[in-house]
Amino acid sequence: MITLTLKKKPYTFPTRWGEFSPVLGQTFIRLSREMAMFETGIHSFDAFKVAITIAILGLREGKIPAFTEEFSENIFRLGEHFTFPYSIRQREDGSRVADITISLSENLLPTLRGVKGYSFLREPSGRMDCSLTAEQYIDSLELMQAYHTTHHVGALENMVQTLYPGIRKATADEVWAVYYNFRGIINWIRNIPSYALIFTTDEPEAQDGGQRRSPVGLASSIYSLAKAGYGDINTIKDLPLFSYLAILMQQTIESIRTLAASNMKPIQISERLHLPVDLVLQYSSK
Repeated sequence: MITLTLKKKPYTFPTRWGEFSPVLGQTFIRLSREMAMFETGIHSFDAFKVAITIAILGLREGKIPAFTEEFSENIFRLGEHFTFPYSIRQREDGSRVADITISLSENLLPTLRGVKGYSFLREPSGRMDCSLTAEQYIDSLELMQAYHTTHHVGALENMVQTLYPGIRKATADEVWAVYYNFRGIINWIRNIPSYALIFTTDEPEAQDGGQRRSPVGLASSIYSLAKAGYGDINTIKDLPLFSYLAILMQQTIESIRTLAASNMKPIQISERLHLPVDLVLQYSSK
């Protein structure tokens, strides 16, 4: 966190995602709007950098100081301290492009308009607390992927209803915030090393807003687990998220070992299950 004094008023603001918490929920909502405007092509990159700096500082809209040369330079220099919410990627042709990158180990919007949502928090012990059910996770992930495919905001409005059951119509800024909040949480989970087996695929990364398509997390997985004897469909739908992911891990490991026992070669198992060969070798040899 950095504290800055502007016109004798102190402003404390985060410089990375790990410094955000629910206390900064309103800041996150404002920041989400700017990220959406950039990803949908409304903001240029230069306008985006200015907008996110103002949002992160928490300067009240309508009371932003005039853009004097001094103020503009301060905003520019502040932006250089941020390690979020974007990263610069170099394309194969040598050109550079900015991508929104978000990873959250905590739900920044535990409530929305007074409606309780889901808990998601990494405790100091390292234990994860999450109240998302398998069904909520699957439905929300499919709605997010539907948005990435169609760019229809209606999919995100349905996501809000899924994650905050019973909420009345959310504002456009709140819809974007729910989307980026969930997207950040999913990205954080996908980067947990112990889940590499179910979140890594040998298929090319899809161009879907920075989100990698996963071979799991779709509705078919519930029926697959039920068929494999892990419980009936309703029981699996109600599983806590991490219990569901643990079962998916176990099922995938069993699939690898079953195919390996049938003398199928690792490269063939890799092709059948759409997994990198190194992961297949890691589990087929045990």
